[in-house]
Amino acid sequence: RSPAAVVLNAAMLDAGCQSSGQRSHCSSWYRHLVSRLRLMPRYGCEDYDMQVVGIVGGVASGKSLVACRLVELGAALIDGDATGHDVLCEPDVIGQIVDRWGTGVLDADGAIDRSAVACRVFATGPGGAEDLAFLEAIMFPCIRRRIEDQIETWRAAGDIEVAVVDAAVMFKAGWDRNCDIILFVDAPRADRLSRAQSRGWT
Repeated sequence: RSPAAVVLNAAMLDAGCQSSGQRSHCSSWYRHLVSRLRLMPRYGCEDYDMQVVGIVGGVASGKSLVACRLVELGAALIDGDATGHDVLCEPDVIGQIVDRWGTGVLDADGAIDRSAVACRVFATGPGGAEDLAFLEAIMFPCIRRRIEDQIETWRAAGDIEVAVVDAAVMFKAGWDRNCDIILFVDAPRADRLSRAQSRGWT
């Protein structure tokens, strides 16, 4: 069961929200999105309007910008990166990581040192690929559980129209199956390059 797909140019949305009529423009865009969602089949929740939007896109395309705009206009947000950081604090996850790489991946407080883990999973050669696959096998199911729990909590509350999932590895992890619609964010190449350079990326 695949979610519907919509393409959004982040540059157009940002330009509209910076103009003199920013509230009107963005509110109209948001209402259009909500209206479109309501016309789509709802997966497993026929009795409730809340829809789950997954945000995807290329590097520096404006995914976080779009997520922030949606939140400003009333959506609720699940941040995939922040959820992943929370999962790294779970005792069982810490235990499995230490069992594989030893206490060298812990910081002075006994928490996972993400930079130390990154050095292993993003290392060149087959060892890095194997370590990345190991980490993903631990992390992805735990993150998915948290995403599903949060979605169900919001559905039970009954006061949210749109829930946004912002996650860079949406398709790789299979979290798109938790979404009713996938919003693909794009932007002109020049804008993406400028945004990446402003972050110190090369």
